[in-house]
Amino acid sequence: MARTIQEIQDEILAAKSQHSELDILSSNSQVSIWRLWVYVVAASIWTVEKIFDLLRFDIDAINAANVIGSEAWYVERAYEFQYGDIPVIDEGRLVYDSIDESKQIIKRASIVRLGNENANAIIKVATIDEQTNELRALDTNEITAFNGYIRNLMFAGSFIGTRSLPADFLKLYAKIYYNAIYPLLELEVRVADAINEHIANVPYDGKFFLIRLIDAIQNVEGVSDIEIINFQGKPDSQGSQWQPTQRIYITQAGYAKIKDDEYPLLDDTQNNITGTLTFIAETNQ
Repeated sequence: MARTIQEIQDEILAAKSQHSELDILSSNSQVSIWRLWVYVVAASIWTVEKIFDLLRFDIDAINAANVIGSEAWYVERAYEFQYGDIPVIDEGRLVYDSIDESKQIIKRASIVRLGNENANAIIKVATIDEQTNELRALDTNEITAFNGYIRNLMFAGSFIGTRSLPADFLKLYAKIYYNAIYPLLELEVRVADAINEHIANVPYDGKFFLIRLIDAIQNVEGVSDIEIINFQGKPDSQGSQWQPTQRIYITQAGYAKIKDDEYPLLDDTQNNITGTLTFIAETNQ
């Protein structure tokens, strides 16, 4: 790990003190020529060390992805899947005759270790809907083809399952306090956009931290405070129940979205549905 510039300067000054012939360099001024040179050299060394840190990080990531059979290796192979193409065995590796990125439909992938009698692990995947540009589950044909691809990658004695589910649903009831100087209609849109953008950018198969969602709302210009009334999530499956969330919601699908058809953030006048966000103007700011 790279040392700080100050640490490098301290080492240079300590080495200087061991050479009496350099005692002539005695000025304590931070802008003296010799101290400026100490800083320039220290900064140069720090830059080189930071570059080596980045190189080491890249090498470690490449090594992790190339350890055959590792979790990272399976995720990398998932992204290489080309829907509609038949892979071939080349020198012991499952590859495609040609790379066609337009057929690489896996846009999000993660692996969950299970270690039970049914499966060693499950690869969770999602693709992008070309019309809405939102994450979606693979359809029946796509997941069937992807499952066959993964089965060809599996090693003897192992079983890797596959899963692709529609987004979990979220609903958020909250009071948004705002500076009355801001036009309400514009503020409503910016708050809703901030919420949806935050949800969309949560890492795939990650956790939804309520405090981070609050931060995203409070970062909207004009918002002065927020009071969470109710935040819940549930999988998009028959019989699933809403789960009240005080701090963290963990998705089943790996991603989520606001259930707009029942619990829109803003009023849906077309379908006569009241929005779950209440905006309260404050004039004494």
